Amino acid sequence: MSDDPTRAEEPNGWREITTLVAIALAVVVAAELTIRKIVPMDPRIPEVAEGVAALEASNPDLLILGSSHARSFYAVVNRLEAGRAAVVPAEGGTFQVFNWVLRNRLDPLIRARTPGGARVRDRLARLVLVTTYWDMCPAEYAHFEGNLPSRSWTLDHYADDVLRNGMNPLNRNFVQARFKKLFDLSVLARERGELPTALREALQPPDRDARFAHRIAVRRDEVEGVEYDVCWDPAGRAAFDAIVEYTRAQDLSLTVVLFPLMAETITPKAASTTLARYATWVRERAAAEGFEVVDMTFGAPLERDDFALDCDHVTPAGNERFAEWALAGPLRSLRAEPAR
Repeated sequence: MSDDPTRAEEPNGWREITTLVAIALAVVVAAELTIRKIVPMDPRIPEVAEGVAALEASNPDLLILGSSHARSFYAVVNRLEAGRAAVVPAEGGTFQVFNWVLRNRLDPLIRARTPGGARVRDRLARLVLVTTYWDMCPAEYAHFEGNLPSRSWTLDHYADDVLRNGMNPLNRNFVQARFKKLFDLSVLARERGELPTALREALQPPDRDARFAHRIAVRRDEVEGVEYDVCWDPAGRAAFDAIVEYTRAQDLSLTVVLFPLMAETITPKAASTTLARYATWVRERAAAEGFEVVDMTFGAPLERDDFALDCDHVTPAGNERFAEWALAGPLRSLRAEPAR
């Protein structure tokens, strides 16, 4: 007979551990369900991967690429014949990101051939590039460097980068984004960084007028001040020209859209400096390279409440108004199916 007391205690020890784990899981589940009643989960927004999948599964004649503003074009696409367009929204924007996505994620699908040598997507004839002056900002200005690995890379891109550069803060964004996606159905996992603010605002809704007034004042200063100095990145201009060169090489017509901005955020000085410099440069490039420019910076029938509180992105209801206006006016050419 053994006198070792450990053997007798082991079953009880494991039961205690199991009980603690069960209690912890129950607490987490209860917290999840309680918080969901207070802060409902927003639908998952489409990203580059969804845009790539849409192109892979179709043979559209329009490819729409842009920053988060490109999501407004889902309302436009929904008014066109099914299958005519694929939308690729690259969160955070900048022309360097657009060029990377175009050449690394979209190019293999654009150039794909059948065994007989014909294009798989033989209807594809036009790239619509959705932009604002902000896409000429360097990514580090808004601390958006991590958006490319987290939102646009695949596992192959991550592995290649690690082999070249080792693990670093930039490529670690890919791992963090994939880990977060594993818990996509959990509001605690998805919103953990913003959860305190979301809970506070759900329990005590903020004064929308005050929030708009504050954000408008901030944006007015930014657009006419620091962003005039910063958002004229030579690398951004080179990436823009690389996109133009790519469309020519692939026999795609190019339409560059200057997306609507909230009028209240634009001062006369900003209109005549930051915005005018960008619009003039794009038109000069269009005259030299032969692509189309559709400047919708001003003139869209969008009012303050058609924008989210960030004074940048358009609300779902605003997107419907935007789409109806755009297809009846500045983007009416999208209704016609072009012949290659």
